[in-house]
Amino acid sequence: MKFLMLVAAMSLSVSSFAYTDGEIFCKNGNPDLPNTSYKVSTSNLGGVDLPVLVITKYYLSSETGQVDTAVIKGVPAYSTSGGKEYMSLNQFRLQFEDDKLVNCTDPD
Repeated sequence: MKFLMLVAAMSLSVSSFAYTDGEIFCKNGNPDLPNTSYKVSTSNLGGVDLPVLVITKYYLSSETGQVDTAVIKGVPAYSTSGGKEYMSLNQFRLQFEDDKLVNCTDPD
């Protein structure tokens, strides 16, 4: 319960998010694999809006040589500084500038 209160208190300091809900696709370094997906949505928890991040990455299994999928889901730590937005989830740290994900090559 203390954790939920802490998350709610931290989130109250961010009255509105600059990111927009949606899905971003970034080109995979291996052209034979599907593109990486970053999906951001907003979920309301007790009147507090929280960002929800789902990252889907594809890679070749070293054991089978088949395409494997890694999906990471959760409520990221969110911050802004100097006109940039940051989201951190597990070991992933995303940086947004001008509504674009930094270091993301558009697959088109």
